[in-house]
Amino acid sequence: MVNESKYQTVQSPNRTPALLLRLGLVSSLLWGSVSFAQDDQTDSNSANTNPTRTEPQVTLDDLRTFTDVFSAIRQFYVEDVDDRDLLEAALAGMLSDLDPHSEWISAEEYNNVEESATGRYGGLGIEFQIVDGRFTVITAVDGTPAEKAGIQPGQVILAVDGERLEDSGVQAAVEAMRGEPGTDVVLKIYDPAVKKDKPHDITLTREIIHALSVRSRILEDRYAYLRIASFQDETAVQVERSLNKLKEKIGSDPSGVILDVRNNPGGVLYSAVQSADHFLDSGKIVSTRGRTRESHMEFSADRQLLIPDDIPIVVLVNGGSASASEILAAALQDNERAIILGQQTFGKGSVQSVVPMRNGSAIRLTTSRYYTPNDRSIQLEGVTPDIILPNVTVSANRERTRESDLSGRLDNEGNISDKNPNAVPELAEEDYALFEAVNLLKSLNLASRGSARG
Repeated sequence: MVNESKYQTVQSPNRTPALLLRLGLVSSLLWGSVSFAQDDQTDSNSANTNPTRTEPQVTLDDLRTFTDVFSAIRQFYVEDVDDRDLLEAALAGMLSDLDPHSEWISAEEYNNVEESATGRYGGLGIEFQIVDGRFTVITAVDGTPAEKAGIQPGQVILAVDGERLEDSGVQAAVEAMRGEPGTDVVLKIYDPAVKKDKPHDITLTREIIHALSVRSRILEDRYAYLRIASFQDETAVQVERSLNKLKEKIGSDPSGVILDVRNNPGGVLYSAVQSADHFLDSGKIVSTRGRTRESHMEFSADRQLLIPDDIPIVVLVNGGSASASEILAAALQDNERAIILGQQTFGKGSVQSVVPMRNGSAIRLTTSRYYTPNDRSIQLEGVTPDIILPNVTVSANRERTRESDLSGRLDNEGNISDKNPNAVPELAEEDYALFEAVNLLKSLNLASRGSARG
């Protein structure tokens, strides 16, 4: 899998390139890319265009108090403290008090951003976020060691290689989980949703992470299934290629499309917009609003459709669907282009920008909120599915052995299939939500044909 970004810029009239914007759980990104600003003057220029900006309320005495505290710690604290560490701790605290997604990025960490952006490094493939002070898993990326080990959204990571995370920052946790491919790392985790679950160790082997954002296949010979694991720079292109390949295999347009964004933590704003545009012939997709001029943007559909608008679409979502994936779901929902099936989504309706500082460090700062085509914010609320589907699994009842289960049995000549007639369909056992999505598409097609007959 590949996860590469080319960092598109937002162009504003009569201005240098504005802040690069990124949606997603970027503060906890272990496997993906981080967007950043190319012009370190953008922040100061923005202040000149903001009519609501207030005068600084911090006085000279306040600044002197800060230096007094700094000096007192250096002089009287029980142990020696490195001046730079102390300063960076103050900056980190300033940003962490704003919201969960704003943070300080040291110069050393910022120098490693390019490595993170390629998606090629030794890691585990875990998306996590600090929730109520706990390092909580948002999702395990498809095909990575974390996903193979069965790590689930909602589980809490307590320690890495015996080092507890409760006093660590996000970057420290990221660095602890990364390492040379082929090396082992031990995570101590527990699941608060499972009664009486106790903390236990899981050993994972680091791998090179190639996070391909789109996978596809044909279901029942006529339905196109696209699994979008994240929104990277090339995701919309991958969606287009995947759909075209599926249409070639089917020999025509599919009878329906399933877009699976379950446990998709978000990603690049423009990729979500362009992906939604593949399925909309008109209408608004998303808008963003903040305090500065460049944070006010609006995106509308303006491209040729990949799928005719009479072909039904189902979007699968769950509590791990966040940010950019919520943009896609809400855009298709508000434009009445798709039916949303699953559970309430995560509810991250904010945009982060990474702004370089003069000394080589950077800050990741929440700069705007985004709004759906119907002008609703999903911050904290999430996207409510049109059809609520409980998170359940289905398995066939095999407690009793039947003649049809025996090896070397005689076939019934009157049957066209030797499958157990009482067995649960294979797709339902594999993925119940996907099974229901296919059934929903079948129902929509039947209803459409019925309407056409009059």
